[in-house]
Amino acid sequence: MFCLALIHHVRMSANIPNTLFLKWLHSLQAAVILVFVNREDQMVIKRLTHKKEQYEDYTLGQFTVEAERFFTIKDHESLKGGKHELFYFTPR
Repeated sequence: MFCLALIHHVRMSANIPNTLFLKWLHSLQAAVILVFVNREDQMVIKRLTHKKEQYEDYTLGQFTVEAERFFTIKDHESLKGGKHELFYFTPR
């Protein structure tokens, strides 16, 4: 399953907590390639500009902890100067 630059839309546009989204992904019992877009990315900054909620839980560290509840992180690589993080997960 590919989830390229999707998580910030799910969290900030649909207000779905990362844990709930990751739990749903896990239910598919498939390997996942996911790009986590950091708060320093221009699209994230733009999304947060006019939002009252600032999604303090939306951090790489918190996301990684939540992901490891459901998946084994097989590989991880920083992209775009650390603004994007590419993950390869397999379900636990």
